[in-house]
Amino acid sequence: KPGKEGTVYKTIVRKRFTSTVMGSTVRVKRGAWLAVKYFKPKKSFARIRREARFQQRAANVDVAPVVFGVHEDPKCIVMECGDALLVDIYRGETLPDSLQIDILALMERLDDARVLHNDGNARNLVLRNHKPWLIDYGFAKELKRGKSNMNITLWALVRSLKRYRIKAPLL
Repeated sequence: KPGKEGTVYKTIVRKRFTSTVMGSTVRVKRGAWLAVKYFKPKKSFARIRREARFQQRAANVDVAPVVFGVHEDPKCIVMECGDALLVDIYRGETLPDSLQIDILALMERLDDARVLHNDGNARNLVLRNHKPWLIDYGFAKELKRGKSNMNITLWALVRSLKRYRIKAPLL
């Protein structure tokens, strides 16, 4: 879907492959769905690589989609594909307690990876196999000592959920 910085497309893998991306071994099965986030030409490739590095660190603790590739021409990040945006599934409803607890656990794992997501937009929560993932690490930075995603990213996320009339009493 079109966004501020580019467009995300969904595609299917025709041939399985194994590779090393940013120091992590990645394997993709034939028939797997991937998301390809294309960036506008003005976005610097250094910033795209930085975003992909933070996303891969988050993926290593099961908080984000695994990055399968970062390309300069065209400028894009290839990653695992989520099933649906959380806001599309739960708009106008109350999040199940188990999902709210999963979101809290996700924030704690992100803290353990020392990544501050820094963009608590509800549209950055994706569901994959009924578990939440955080996407879009364009504003991410190194988490400083004494800081936490719980009081920065989560606070903004809860405010953003309200815009979609999504209730999350545990958060």
